[in-house]
Amino acid sequence: MKTLDLARTYHAVTGYPLFFCDDRKRPTKKGGFHNAASTPEGITELYRAAPGTLIAFPTGAASGVSILDIDAIKHPESAAWFWQHGERLQTLTIETRSGGWHCYFHHRTGLKCTTRLFGVDGVDIRASLGYVIAWGAHGHRTLLKAPVAPWPSWLTVPAETRPERLPPPARLPDDASLARLVRWVADAREGERNSRLFWAGCRMAEQVRHGTVTTGFAGELLRRAGTDAGLPAIEVQKTIASALGGGAA
Repeated sequence: MKTLDLARTYHAVTGYPLFFCDDRKRPTKKGGFHNAASTPEGITELYRAAPGTLIAFPTGAASGVSILDIDAIKHPESAAWFWQHGERLQTLTIETRSGGWHCYFHHRTGLKCTTRLFGVDGVDIRASLGYVIAWGAHGHRTLLKAPVAPWPSWLTVPAETRPERLPPPARLPDDASLARLVRWVADAREGERNSRLFWAGCRMAEQVRHGTVTTGFAGELLRRAGTDAGLPAIEVQKTIASALGGGAA
């Protein structure tokens, strides 16, 4: 399906005003998200004037949606933060092209774009005067199919009271947390599989040191995840041995 057709379909489902970006996520028309169109006719006109390969929408009051942006691959500490707080983030969650996550929330008045929320690299807010690519329109996976929830009040802690960095969880508290970690590895795309497996292995190594899991149990979970991701068995074994033997990255 052509980008314009995707955009019109996505708009019909979401109602979000849309504009277009190139493959590097840059707006194709000067003015960027300020040009976002709110009708099928406007979207068509905008595309004909400034076509692009990616569909985007403004965050904040313009769309009524703000995004918690987790850059899990570039900043693994953001993935650890997300797993620690995931039970409090039950809302529509879409995987991004880079393997991160966009958590959709209803916009909260006064919410602004923020980077390094709570001092954690890769945990960002896209709100007023921001925009995101509509990865769902391009077929990226819905990781959590849930209604868009209100913006959580605990994600708007005044800056002066924020700690510099929240520590990663001391342990994986239950089987559900382990399952999320393993699934994250198993669902990796080509080009990110080995790095995800190694990072997960380092996190498992921490749990082995804490006495939460045994080395054998951790190794078996990681082996299954790496195999399900499509990695060759010998590569899986080498990566696991390196991670469990080398500790945290």
